[in-house]
Amino acid sequence: MSDIFTVCFPIGFYYPAEGGPNNSIYWIAKALTRKGIPVRSISMDKDIPKSIARNIWHNTNYGTAMYVHSSNYILGIRYVLKTLHFKRKSNIILHLTSIFAPTSILIALMYTTIYPNVKLIWSARGELDPAALIYRNKIKNLLISIHKFLFSQKVTYHATCIEELNYIQQAIKPHNNSILIPNFIDLPTLISTTKKDYILYLGRIHPKKAIENLISAFAMMKYRNSGITLQIAGEYNNNYTKLLLELISKLNLNAKVEFVGHIEGLEKQRLIAGAKALILPSHSENFGNVVVEALAQKTPVIASKGTPWEILEQHNAGFWVENSPLGLATAIDRLLDLDETSYQNMCDNALELVSAEFEVNRNIDKWINAYQKAINNEAN
Repeated sequence: MSDIFTVCFPIGFYYPAEGGPNNSIYWIAKALTRKGIPVRSISMDKDIPKSIARNIWHNTNYGTAMYVHSSNYILGIRYVLKTLHFKRKSNIILHLTSIFAPTSILIALMYTTIYPNVKLIWSARGELDPAALIYRNKIKNLLISIHKFLFSQKVTYHATCIEELNYIQQAIKPHNNSILIPNFIDLPTLISTTKKDYILYLGRIHPKKAIENLISAFAMMKYRNSGITLQIAGEYNNNYTKLLLELISKLNLNAKVEFVGHIEGLEKQRLIAGAKALILPSHSENFGNVVVEALAQKTPVIASKGTPWEILEQHNAGFWVENSPLGLATAIDRLLDLDETSYQNMCDNALELVSAEFEVNRNIDKWINAYQKAINNEAN
């Protein structure tokens, strides 16, 4: 199988730098490599340790990878040109990430013009979500037009849920069938710990995430005067955080809500593992990697109906609720009302769900089949 095709990932920022798309591609690349599929990745060098040499190929357990020294991370011209190294391989799949990244658009333009026989797959990564399109909408509408007129007939687009698939169809109207495959995860080491009295939000601190609804829920829930607290993890030096702090003060929740900043690695896993539950209250999400990361640490999840996580209810691994202060407050109370046995069953179900449906090594054949069909010009 390793002689059939090579999967190439040009990705602006990549492992060991952390981030949702970084992790998703890294986990796919590692699983493909285990299966004997050749993988080559090129990224820029932002947040890459100085100990890793730049501008050379490294043999890794996630294929061969190059980190290109860059002084401009927006256009990344040197990085874009380095992706031409991929064409030295026959039968390549070029798997792009980010609909709006200038570097991805330049790479796609270069390949569709110079090497039109190369197969391109493009992951949308939630960027066509209407809730995301309201920000910087003029430039995004321009870039969507570029996709329509330059790439819609040449690219196979990838969605992680049916809602995102619909967004792609509505915005870009691609001629090729799109791919529907969820994000997969390489299960982390399970942290052995006792659950503590906090609910966790982990992710971007951004208006799209509707964190104000979660904070308001803490003022409404019947357990407000208990020892349960809300931990908010993520980079919080922005104007939205100022509004959240004003709301916290107004609701007299200063002692109940804590911003813990950006965390990663083992510290992040410990924070997830210790939480009573993780909450994803977003207005909308195409997926939400943090959900599978929480489930992998046996932490139940409460997700809003703006996210594609109805499966939580189906597997008794959490709750899928209305994105409103009352809906979130009711869900938190339901979780805290569970007796010890019922709560432990929910924790066990969380790990069983992520292991069966989202563990990358169990599911990597879905990507291999999609790549193979692209090479053979078959509909996905």
